[in-house]
Amino acid sequence: MARTSTKQKRQARNRLKGIAILSVSLVALGVGTAGYVYLKQSRIQLDAETLCPKTGPTSITAILIDSTDPLAAVQKDYVQKYFDEFSESIPDGAMVSMYSTSAYSEQQFGPTARLCNPGDGSDASELTANPQRLRQRWQEMFREPFRNMVETDIERGSASQSPLLEMLKTLSVDAFPLKDRASPLQLIIVSDMLANTSQYSHYTNDVSFESLRDQPYFVHLFPNLRDVDVRVLYVGREGLEEIQTRQHAEFWAAYFEFVGASLKSIKRI
Repeated sequence: MARTSTKQKRQARNRLKGIAILSVSLVALGVGTAGYVYLKQSRIQLDAETLCPKTGPTSITAILIDSTDPLAAVQKDYVQKYFDEFSESIPDGAMVSMYSTSAYSEQQFGPTARLCNPGDGSDASELTANPQRLRQRWQEMFREPFRNMVETDIERGSASQSPLLEMLKTLSVDAFPLKDRASPLQLIIVSDMLANTSQYSHYTNDVSFESLRDQPYFVHLFPNLRDVDVRVLYVGREGLEEIQTRQHAEFWAAYFEFVGASLKSIKRI
């Protein structure tokens, strides 16, 4: 009897041990499954056609490249390198719209291209995604098209006038939301910033924002740039040093402040 009792006790202990191991395994499986589901659900869900987040872009950047006059070779190299680095740093889910002065008309002014960054897979989990495939998708569907459109817009044809103020108004309405402005908004301008039309010209008019602000002409040019961060790659022109002065830079600083934008930098190239 004693021998049987000992055997039964040993069997009972083994059953309890098995139940404990099974319980731990089920808990681990549950945690793993929950983690997998969480990671999968936490990834940004993209529109299959545009690669933009279905809930809307995480940020919006508009880029205006002024090809009214051609860039010097070293300026082209600088702009290309600048945007190569920019494409590496832009957040996942961000939208980029490219505008060229050569595509502007009084009737319309839309982007030459519009892309969303689908993410390069660098922060993707191998449990729920294929980082290598995501990197390839980013390379083929965002970085290379973005690089090509920058290169194309740099090389576009020149023009006799530069309606920069008119372009900024039209671009701002097209690129940025009018009401819901929760996402970060950014405008990058590659230009000599020399506005030049028959109504107003930095070549002939007083280069001070106050002189422009008081003109009836300016009433029709107020842009949709409130809460937009602005960065300018200021293209220096040989022979125009007397116009492209500190006062000219201050004109634009005052302009962007007046319209509610934040001028983050003016970098002369």
